[in-house]
Amino acid sequence: MDPQILISSVIFRYDTTQLPPPFCYRYTLHLRFDPDEVKTNYNHHYYGREELEEEEILEEGFSHNDDFTWKGNLPGIWKSVLLDKIEKSNYRKKKKNSEHEPQLEISLNYADGNEEVKHPDDLRSWEFLLQEVVQAIFELGKKEMPLKISYLFKNEDLQILKVFEMTFAERKSTLTEEVGGKRKYPKVLSWDVALRMLRNIYALDYDAEKSLKGEMPSRQGRFIDPGEGIWYKLGEGVTNPEPGINILEKVKEAFDA
Repeated sequence: MDPQILISSVIFRYDTTQLPPPFCYRYTLHLRFDPDEVKTNYNHHYYGREELEEEEILEEGFSHNDDFTWKGNLPGIWKSVLLDKIEKSNYRKKKKNSEHEPQLEISLNYADGNEEVKHPDDLRSWEFLLQEVVQAIFELGKKEMPLKISYLFKNEDLQILKVFEMTFAERKSTLTEEVGGKRKYPKVLSWDVALRMLRNIYALDYDAEKSLKGEMPSRQGRFIDPGEGIWYKLGEGVTNPEPGINILEKVKEAFDA
């Protein structure tokens, strides 16, 4: 029998552990797999903040209360994605007692009433996938809008605007091109390609002091708005994170293709 059929629900318990307040948090993500949707209960809690003054919390960009809970349904596509990951992952027998890395516990509930607790070896890949799930929840819970990143190329004769969009709830992504004010039909990107683009874009070093606030840039060059409504000129306001790693060129190639 297909092992995916046996799993009726799963609970993910994640704790940053290694981060200090006000950044440290833990969450519980409870998913029940129905035929066409995934019933979801998510609880996200920041802890340890009682040790800090309110001003310290606000200075780091947080608010008085950043906890978040959501109950609802994720689209059915998430069922196969998560069950496939559960089936193909490797697990260790015991939980690592380490304060230097995040902790993830996966509790599986089977249709026959049995339960099983697992601790994945490939923690990093699970973190990436669960970040996608959480982003989908933020979209559905109206905490955040679907991702929209704009890229502009402009010279004396031509202006090309490209808009890169991702909806984590549906696991869909498009790249739309507008040349001289005329918009072309959106190009559908595979999810893996979109994630690679996203990680490269956010791996770059953005200098807020050299950002271009306001309307779309009118001068010549290549510019990017990473979803903040703020533009950065490539090579000036946004650069490679460190010498020898040319992520900026990868971002240019992805948008210029």
